[in-house]
Amino acid sequence: MTTPPEQAQNSQTSNTHEENAKYLQEFNDSTDKKDNEQLTSLVEQIALNGVNCYNWTHLQAYLSFKIQQLFETFAGDKTFSPPEEKDNIMKALVSELDKFKQAPFTLQRLCELLSQPNKYYKKLDRVLNSIEKCLSVKTTLPQEIPQPNKASSTAEDSTTTEESSTKVENTNETEQTETLSSEDKNSMDVEE
Repeated sequence: MTTPPEQAQNSQTSNTHEENAKYLQEFNDSTDKKDNEQLTSLVEQIALNGVNCYNWTHLQAYLSFKIQQLFETFAGDKTFSPPEEKDNIMKALVSELDKFKQAPFTLQRLCELLSQPNKYYKKLDRVLNSIEKCLSVKTTLPQEIPQPNKASSTAEDSTTTEESSTKVENTNETEQTETLSSEDKNSMDVEE
């Protein structure tokens, strides 16, 4: 049976998922594509846990947008001298992403690269090569159903594990004390 705080946490997690899904759909439907904090945090969340529980078509549109933004992030990079070369590469990557009917199994790495490209690479060509590798796979991931109480059960499991390991340590210490006490008694008997 869930307690009221657990219910509140479960509904909050569910609302967050629903809100994120709504933001993705709005982004997908809009003609004027603009990044926002919620969508950025959604990609960061996928980068951390690798779980996609969002409509792939909507997420795909946002990831395509993020790929296009990379060229702005690395604006000072002169790797691609003719602008047409940049455009061709960007179109090729977006085209590769669009081929997927479901999320590629490299989705987590792709989101890592798109959420913090400067953390991993200093040059645009390196980031693009890494993205290209992420998109050259054929295996896909199915969309997962959000599990709101997953985080709370993980916290409970870790608490239980900590408590049980503490009990084991205390039991071992007690056994050692008892063993020493009996050895001390035996040595005392010998001395007498």
